[in-house]
Amino acid sequence: MIEVEKKAVLSNEDFENFHCRLRDRGVRHHCYRQVNHYYDTNNFDLYKTRITLRLREKAGVVRLEVKQKQGIKDGAVISNEKSQVIDKIPESLELTKIIPDTDFSHKSAKYLGNLTTQRTDWFFRGYIVSTDINSYLGHLDYEIEIEYSIETVCVDWDYLGIAFSEKPEGKYTRFLRLYQPQLFEDNVYLT
Repeated sequence: MIEVEKKAVLSNEDFENFHCRLRDRGVRHHCYRQVNHYYDTNNFDLYKTRITLRLREKAGVVRLEVKQKQGIKDGAVISNEKSQVIDKIPESLELTKIIPDTDFSHKSAKYLGNLTTQRTDWFFRGYIVSTDINSYLGHLDYEIEIEYSIETVCVDWDYLGIAFSEKPEGKYTRFLRLYQPQLFEDNVYLT
């Protein structure tokens, strides 16, 4: 499935102000918790090739998700995402069946750690606007995401009053910036 996302990481104050504006307008919403468990090879081959491999726990279900970034257009991240339900959270994953036909498909991916998100989905003007409080490696950040289909006609998101990033960083990139900062010393890899 092709996924298109606009993202913004905000200060706690800006995040709370945005949250209050939606709540004060009576926008219908739903709150829940999800945990992303990240995996990569010892050399971070997946990240270096724009792939995020995660297990996502949500509402008692664990899904194996592979997300490959295709690029950025008009400040939106375009990715190809595949997922399937699995039984448990293992310490490592064999890549042969998960990501076949790659140079590292014979390798395994080890468990790196997790990122917990307290998410509120706001049902606003025909879209879902997600506000996330993310906790990982002793750090908190505040994020707004809008996911929509590739077929969506150009939408003016300015009415939300949020300055979306032109080169947005996903949760996995932000996790890795703390987990393995050396990856970013030369700014070689696409974030």
